Amino acid sequence: MKVEGSVALQVALDEHGDVTDVKETSQPLGHGLDETAIKTVKTWKFSPAMKSGTAVATTIQVEVSFRLFN
Repeated sequence: MKVEGSVALQVALDEHGDVTDVKETSQPLGHGLDETAIKTVKTWKFSPAMKSGTAVATTIQVEVSFRLFN
């Protein structure tokens, strides 16, 4: 298939830095790559966002790239 590209995702995080929701915000790459990116990001752990010294829930943008190597 030799498909390359990036998937832009909107990732909702709770006050602990855990992923609570992931939505695709770019054109799909297809071939199962979009689903793989979402599934993978759901396993990631982030540092919590801070507001006035308190951890808060937030939403961030994440880009997952798929590249072919020789």
